[in-house]
Amino acid sequence: MRIFVSYTTRDGCLSGSRLAQVRQVVRRHGVPFIDALEGEAPERQSRVERALIDAQLVVFLRTSSFDESPWVRREQRIASQHQKASVTISITSETKWANALLDLEMALADATRSANGFK
Repeated sequence: MRIFVSYTTRDGCLSGSRLAQVRQVVRRHGVPFIDALEGEAPERQSRVERALIDAQLVVFLRTSSFDESPWVRREQRIASQHQKASVTISITSETKWANALLDLEMALADATRSANGFK
């Protein structure tokens, strides 16, 4: 299962090291796409959009600046247009990072179980 991770780093809640930890969790359930960890490439915007369209699941990492990001809004719009299954993990300044990763693990387990026809 291809899993697209949508996020913003504007508010400082998510760093490269935290996104690497997110990638480790997501890998247990599928093939992650996290733009910041994919490296620079020409045609970045189209690469991101293609990864989103090709994904079977979208993970929205909702931080305080999530809704302010034009990229995130675009990703939400594309996910909606293509009727992508999604999970949202809310992360605030008070969220313990270990709890956010556990929430992500549980949400992905539920989503992949549902995708495979299990309840």
